[in-house]
Amino acid sequence: MNLNQLKEDILKKDPRDFVEENIILGNSPYVTADQLEIIRDAVSKATGVHISPDEVKIVGSAKLGFGLFEKKKKGHSTLPAFREFNGDSDIDIAFVSPTLFDAVWSELSTYAIGKPWMPFRMNKLGDYFIYGWIRPDHIPKEARLLTYDSWRDTIRTLTASPDFNRRKLSGAIYRNSEFLKKYQIRGISHCKAILESV
Repeated sequence: MNLNQLKEDILKKDPRDFVEENIILGNSPYVTADQLEIIRDAVSKATGVHISPDEVKIVGSAKLGFGLFEKKKKGHSTLPAFREFNGDSDIDIAFVSPTLFDAVWSELSTYAIGKPWMPFRMNKLGDYFIYGWIRPDHIPKEARLLTYDSWRDTIRTLTASPDFNRRKLSGAIYRNSEFLKKYQIRGISHCKAILESV
């Protein structure tokens, strides 16, 4: 799909339909079925949680071919909206696994309960948790969480792997597919509003 087709699709379709057809279903043009299986298998083995093939979703520019929103990077100029997926782009992976989510949630709860004050605030983790999403960049760096650490370390190891041409992989964990869809629908709705205002 080229950029004009993508914009036209976003403008014409209901955001839920767009997300179902273009993000939840279908393959990524940049990640092969074999690569998805490497990710799924490595995470399953590392965490001890069986991740099924339909619980690993490629999202973002690696799925659509374009990054829909501006992206601010520390120490770099802002990347423009609708930039094409390229050699510097991350591969964003959504793990949509209730079992993995609950295992990490349990570890986070144990960690927080061990703190001397309550509620214990973990950066903005709770702000995203309410949306059924565990955002790794808000988990305290000093926290030692067996399942989470195994998941995170596996993603980092795969990033350094020749299987992915040393391209950065980024992951997030969702409680179920409805939470992922709601988040994606919100983003597509916002993108649609921007396109309609131009």
